[in-house]
Amino acid sequence: MSIHKNTKIDNERVTLYEFISNIIKTGNYATIADIASGTGEGAAALAVAQPELKVIGIDLDKELVERSIKTFPMKNLSFVVGDARKTGLADQSVDAIVSVHTIEHIERQEQQGFVKELYRILKPGGSAIIATPDRQVWEWQGIAGMHEGHVGEITKKELVDTILSAGFNELVVYGQRITRSEKKPIFRLILNMFKKADIFKLRRLFKKTVDLIDEKTQPASLDVSVVSLQDNQKASVNIVVCKK
Repeated sequence: MSIHKNTKIDNERVTLYEFISNIIKTGNYATIADIASGTGEGAAALAVAQPELKVIGIDLDKELVERSIKTFPMKNLSFVVGDARKTGLADQSVDAIVSVHTIEHIERQEQQGFVKELYRILKPGGSAIIATPDRQVWEWQGIAGMHEGHVGEITKKELVDTILSAGFNELVVYGQRITRSEKKPIFRLILNMFKKADIFKLRRLFKKTVDLIDEKTQPASLDVSVVSLQDNQKASVNIVVCKK
């Protein structure tokens, strides 16, 4: 059973939540919290994949929480209003945590506190899975800082350092859309400048041409499969699986 056919969740996130579900299945977990659950598709996907698992979606937006409750009425799934930086959950109350594309919406100086909050509510031996865009790769792609609400985009190293500083002592880094090369063709540099300075919206007039150049000069693969990253590898999206 899949909840995705009737929702707007994109293929990248579908693949990501399938990966997360497989990670959760390998552990002896009873309760999982999806922090900043948004419209609820991700939390619902986890609840569908494992009916015996209790899933709690937490989001600051009351409207989204109410909509999620109505859209996904499942016995093992609940949604509550809460701040990712101060969830309101008790210490060591969940076995696993998922936080997909959340930390980049938090100011850099508050990110340490956010990860410490995840550490606080996680039971010893539990797992936290944090996914976020890589600022450096997005700079190569010409899209860094261009998404609404992205006030704290970070690199893989910054993400790992933040997680380790919060107390997590074991982690594995995965990625989606692995970088092909750090050398950018001249057309890519021009295209990135065009994206930022397109004050007359000329990109719309030449959409097919721009999209073709965008695809052919992408510094990152278009493959959304989740793969383990080596130390010297970079990806458009970093996924860190860490243990308490």
